[in-house]
Amino acid sequence: MGNNPFRFISRTCLSLCLATAMLAAAPSSSLAAQANNQEFFLQTGNTLDTDFVLTNGSKVVLVDKNDELFKMLNAPRGWAQKLRYATGFPLEIVNGGTATKNDIALSKVVVSESDLAYQTLNKQFLEAKVKTGFASYKPVQTNIQREGYWFSASHDGLKIVYIQAMGGLRGFQTATLMAMSDGKAVGAHTTIKGVQGTDYPQYENRRIMLDVARKFIPVDQLIGYMDKMSMHKLNELHLHLNDSTSTTVGGAPSEGYFRLYNEAKPRRLLIPSEQMFNTIADGIIELTGDKKVYDSKDWARLEDAAYRYGIKLIPEFDAPGHAGAFMKDGKNILIYSLPPYPTDDTYSDNILANDMYNIWGGNLTSADPANFPNNKTNTVRYFAELIGEFRDWFKSDTIHIWRR
Repeated sequence: MGNNPFRFISRTCLSLCLATAMLAAAPSSSLAAQANNQEFFLQTGNTLDTDFVLTNGSKVVLVDKNDELFKMLNAPRGWAQKLRYATGFPLEIVNGGTATKNDIALSKVVVSESDLAYQTLNKQFLEAKVKTGFASYKPVQTNIQREGYWFSASHDGLKIVYIQAMGGLRGFQTATLMAMSDGKAVGAHTTIKGVQGTDYPQYENRRIMLDVARKFIPVDQLIGYMDKMSMHKLNELHLHLNDSTSTTVGGAPSEGYFRLYNEAKPRRLLIPSEQMFNTIADGIIELTGDKKVYDSKDWARLEDAAYRYGIKLIPEFDAPGHAGAFMKDGKNILIYSLPPYPTDDTYSDNILANDMYNIWGGNLTSADPANFPNNKTNTVRYFAELIGEFRDWFKSDTIHIWRR
């Protein structure tokens, strides 16, 4: 990392990813004309002779009106609030207008195929394969378009030029982190070192996966994780929402946990055993005690936090393996096959028997094995209906359905 303020570490893997964002030299003040004969991603930013200093009158000006970026920056506990806390200044956000040299100016640029920058988008980086010893080239065009930005800080002002709103947010994050690193006390950070350069992530997906199925994590704690993720520009939180359990992981034999609860269409048999509830009337359930599931309001809070932190929230429905949570609710619909593991309740994977049955070589646990040929169709229908009950909750374009 050294003293390079742009470089952030993230590496892609399912549980914790760290990707590295590299800087390129920016020979002009426009992102649409930044290409030169040097490799785009390998250069560091140019250090400038003067620094940018925020004042009590400084503003954050979206030179080109951008409602999406305005909403991201101005969200409660979002990145503008972080900078306000760091500096002690009000830092009003102006959605459309002219910036002065005391302001942080964010400008949107349209990159067309005729621009030198568009040709630069096709640059690739060499990705080494540690296990095999081979390497391959990976394009970064999507990464630059979505999250790339050009950055310039000096006594003449702080300018961030971006292509998409997420790039504007990433540039603002960099400015905030640089201000926090000026060596002053909280509430007195004012200085951003003079530098110009271009930043973008090498890796499109920089995610953390959390297993909230086996071990429930409260909403406020998940929001805290996302806050820390955003400090490192990680951009995906993958939530593992259901799983089987066993005595070896502290659960009851042949039990499972599913952590979503749709109060508009409650499925009593999907409520995990550790969640207390009262049945008030037919189809009306009242959750009691400590919360061990996420209802629609909980999920909306998570989505709001993800939005302000530049994170995609990815829900995962794990099937056909690890599907014990659906045994009771799917009775007479789903057929299970225990895999060739010890079956003394120390471990039970609760595999749905559909087309995996011959591979696993397990034993049918259904009382009606004659229905086995229909199980694949029944399984698809069951999960299509179940996921459909929650689909409106999810703002992500991605839902992960695990398949062995």
